[in-house]
Amino acid sequence: MLRRIQLLKHPDIGALLSLRRIEGSEDLGERAENLAEVLLTLQARSGRLPQLVEDALRLCFPGASIRLEVGMGRVALTAEEDGVKLNSPNMPDGLIKLLAISTAASLGPSILLIDEIENSMHAALLEHVIDMLNSLGVPVLVATHSPLVVDIVGPERIIIVRREPGEPTRLERLSDKKEVLKKLAEVGVSLGDAVFYRLTRED
Repeated sequence: MLRRIQLLKHPDIGALLSLRRIEGSEDLGERAENLAEVLLTLQARSGRLPQLVEDALRLCFPGASIRLEVGMGRVALTAEEDGVKLNSPNMPDGLIKLLAISTAASLGPSILLIDEIENSMHAALLEHVIDMLNSLGVPVLVATHSPLVVDIVGPERIIIVRREPGEPTRLERLSDKKEVLKKLAEVGVSLGDAVFYRLTRED
């Protein structure tokens, strides 16, 4: 049964600069523009940030913490690293993206859709996020233009979306995954490069 489908695009960093009115929402916007409000709601409900968010901070940004500053019925997201306060404009985009994805995962969606997961995220962050998504036990569909993401998730989970001029969009899976990987290894080409640059489409 579909309880909640959560779509997440790259966070709207500009929107995070604004103080958000507190309405107790647990519906994260697709650009995470209300991230501070949703995190405050989840924190108020359980007395702490969601475990996935805490784990992401501890593993990927050691020494950093986030703060939800409340006043006049509004909330702002800030961070602190090694004693230095970082307002939203000074927070790394990768940190905000990590918070958005881990918050979306914490909301218990029945399906999680993430567009351009690689934006603002380096390899270590991507590996952590993909491991986290693999642990959710719900369908997760990720759109990417990153060969690195393809290499991390592996051939069994890849669906190639292809559209040629004058033709309809087609979805394809690799037909013989082991054979494809063997051939790519022989010529020294990664799976991600082969998928995006179509180096061996016929082979």
